[in-house]
Amino acid sequence: MPFGAREGPEYWLGRFHQCFLGYAGDEEVRRGAASGGAVSATLIWLLETGRIDGALVSRLRPRQGRLEPEAFVARTREEILSAQTSIYLDFPLAPHFLRLEKLPGRYAVVALPCQLAHLRKLEQTRPNLADRIAYRLGLLCGHTSSRKLLDKLFAKKGIPQDQIEDFAFRKGHWRGRSYVRLSDGREITFPFLHFGVYQNLWLHCAPRCLSCEDHFAEQSDMSFGDAWLPELKRHPAKHSIFLSRSPECTALIEEMLAEGALAGEKADPLTLIRAQKRSLIYHKWNIAGRRRVAPLLGMNVAYDGPHRARWNDLVGGFLFLLPVRLSRSDRWTDLLMRLPRPLFYPYIAAMKLMINF
Repeated sequence: MPFGAREGPEYWLGRFHQCFLGYAGDEEVRRGAASGGAVSATLIWLLETGRIDGALVSRLRPRQGRLEPEAFVARTREEILSAQTSIYLDFPLAPHFLRLEKLPGRYAVVALPCQLAHLRKLEQTRPNLADRIAYRLGLLCGHTSSRKLLDKLFAKKGIPQDQIEDFAFRKGHWRGRSYVRLSDGREITFPFLHFGVYQNLWLHCAPRCLSCEDHFAEQSDMSFGDAWLPELKRHPAKHSIFLSRSPECTALIEEMLAEGALAGEKADPLTLIRAQKRSLIYHKWNIAGRRRVAPLLGMNVAYDGPHRARWNDLVGGFLFLLPVRLSRSDRWTDLLMRLPRPLFYPYIAAMKLMINF
């Protein structure tokens, strides 16, 4: 039986109407994207067809000598494209949700699963805000990190953060590369793995991510994420997986496919589950193991769901939580980041093995 079939797709994906596999039809949109550019393509199409007046998006911008996440309302194609690529840092969106309440028009919101869950709660008590939100686009999320992790990476690489004019965590095919442009015109690029190895160790992980059960942004209208499928690794265009959670959104996506704004096709839900298998197991099953072993490390992981911890959940839970616990001390974090990166690969492989079944 294929993985995910026993529990049923909605257990893993949340309520949904249709699943898709594809990418932005416009090569320019794909070029600057972390994944297949499907989110940017969707926002541009919604804007240019008059279905929204703008979109609440986020980007990294230099401010007072360091990079800071910035949420803003994009009202043009160019502004939407300026917010491409992933942001792996934890930052609040709630104040920006409330600002939408005071703006005329209808808007799309791009946010993480926990941020969308908070937005839904706000909408229940603030009908004016609910009237402003036309579409909620959810980003699949493994976890976010404190910005301290990025600060330490720049220090490790000797990159002067007060001279950064532009930065992208990840662009390009498959895992991609990180890009830095300095005020003197120099450009620095390095494999995303140079940051990803520490992020995969969960150093400086946001505490609430340890108790999260939502990987697929189940409170969204449409969800988008990477298509980590081995058969697509050598495809010239990087793919995204995306799904609609209502007939209306399915019709929108099908119209975008017909017009070429998106390129792709309908997909079996099990394909989406397979593309995100480890992250789904982490959120839906391994959480029971994390809850059990957390007290051993002086930590607390909330979980009251039905899943019982298996032996691999216990082992995996400990492997995930140990680096999180160590990174609460700058001394330990600095020591870990001074070690050669290849030393961590067996540890990360063991973590992933424990959430592979």
